[in-house]
Amino acid sequence: MARPRTNQGAFTLVELLVVVAIIGVLAALLLPALAGSKKRAQRIQCVSNLRQVGINLQGFVADRHVYPLLRNRAMSDDNDTRNINNWVDALGGHHHEAVGVWRCPSAQFPADHPAFPYGYNAWGSSSGTPVTMLHDLGLGGHTIPVAGSPRPLGPPIRESEVVTPSDMMAIGDNLYGDDILFRGILAWLQSRGEGWLASRHQSRANVVFCDGHVESPTLKLLFVDTNDVALLRWNRDHQPHRDHL
Repeated sequence: MARPRTNQGAFTLVELLVVVAIIGVLAALLLPALAGSKKRAQRIQCVSNLRQVGINLQGFVADRHVYPLLRNRAMSDDNDTRNINNWVDALGGHHHEAVGVWRCPSAQFPADHPAFPYGYNAWGSSSGTPVTMLHDLGLGGHTIPVAGSPRPLGPPIRESEVVTPSDMMAIGDNLYGDDILFRGILAWLQSRGEGWLASRHQSRANVVFCDGHVESPTLKLLFVDTNDVALLRWNRDHQPHRDHL
C-alpha cells in the first residue's frame, strides 16, 4: 500500500512564530533609526527656511539700513514709507500664519495653544522683564514706555548699531509660540510639561544670525548657559550683560 504524502514545503507553527519574532526585532531596531532620519530631515528643512528668512532680513536691512521693528509702527526712510504690522510682515511673511518658509516642519504645538514657530531677538539677553527691557540690547527697536510698561516700539535699530553681525542672533526657533526669541523660560516650560522645543530638533534650536548664516546650538547653550560665548551673541553691542539676566 502507498503511504500518504505529507506537504514538505509547509512551515510549522514554531517556524512561523520564529519568523514573526525576528521581524518584530528588526522592526524595533529600524524604527528608531527611521524616526531619527525623519527628524534630521526636518531639521535640515528648518535650516533652509531660516536661511531664506535671513536673506529676506539682509535685503530689508540693505534697503533701509535699519532692522525691522518688533511691533506696529510706520517704517520710513527717504525712499520708502509704508505701514508694517510687525517684523514677520516686514520680511515677507504674514503674522500668525506659519506657511512656506515660516513653517518649521518639526513644530508641533498643542491644539489649544496655536503658535508661531519662529521668534525675533527683540530684547537681547534680557529676561524680558520691564526693568531689563529698558536696556535695548536686541533688534526689536529702541524701548519707550507704553502705558507704564517699556516696549521696543521706538526708533528702529540702525544697521551700524549691531557691532558684530556674524555673532548676533536675529531669528530662531522660539520656546513658547509667540513671535519673540528670548532667554529665561526653558526650565519654566519644561517644569510645566510644555517643553515643546526640546523634542523639536533633538535638543537643539536653529538660529539665523544678522549676517545670514544659520547655526544649530544646543538648548543649553542658547537658553541656559551664562558664559560669554552664550551671552555675547544675544546683544547687538557684543557684550554679555549678565546684570540683565
